[in-house]
Amino acid sequence: MEKMYRFIFKSDNYELQLESTDEKFVTAQMGQLVSLATKQSKQSSGTEVVAKIKKEVPFELVNVQATKSKVEKEENAPAPAKKKGRPAGSPNKMAKAASEQPKTIGGVDLDAEKVANAIKNSEEYAAIEEKILGRVNQLNKILMACYYVNKVYGKKPVTTSFLEELFDHLGRKMAKSNIGTKMKNSQDAQDGYFKLDDEQKKGTPSQYKITKKGIETYEALIRA
Repeated sequence: MEKMYRFIFKSDNYELQLESTDEKFVTAQMGQLVSLATKQSKQSSGTEVVAKIKKEVPFELVNVQATKSKVEKEENAPAPAKKKGRPAGSPNKMAKAASEQPKTIGGVDLDAEKVANAIKNSEEYAAIEEKILGRVNQLNKILMACYYVNKVYGKKPVTTSFLEELFDHLGRKMAKSNIGTKMKNSQDAQDGYFKLDDEQKKGTPSQYKITKKGIETYEALIRA
């Protein structure tokens, strides 16, 4: 049974109730209303403002009260000291924002989450979980990932960093160093599962494409 939180606010002139399954939301609204009511009644006779949260669960009722004195104490508390750090727009924040953008390779924005969703929504996902994601063989996982990149974006190359992010979205951690080692060891000009992109620019991270053999190997594995 999902827990429901009810906020009952009473003042001299009105009563307000709010219900939600989000305890933090209800608590935040309670604090704002009590604070507002306290400011408006500071010059009054000192009538206590009471707010309650009721958490409804089977055979249990919990009440939490916030009084006017408690709110005033919080309002009069000294402001917390400002933390030292880089200003907004600093290199660290800019780098983080850049890392959250889709990876542009070969003029195409590769979205790791989009590929992960294509895998999860595929008709063969149950077989993928059983035969690939649920087992320890890392090479088979990489073959599967590159196969779906091929399905979503066509014959576009990927980097080990992109594949690492893709596995994060699938809930299967795999370090890019391990990915790179597996792809490099399975790379062959004539008969490998992967090949380096011929159009890769000098000085850029290695970019791999799945080969025809890699595609056939994955299809045979998933349909076995």
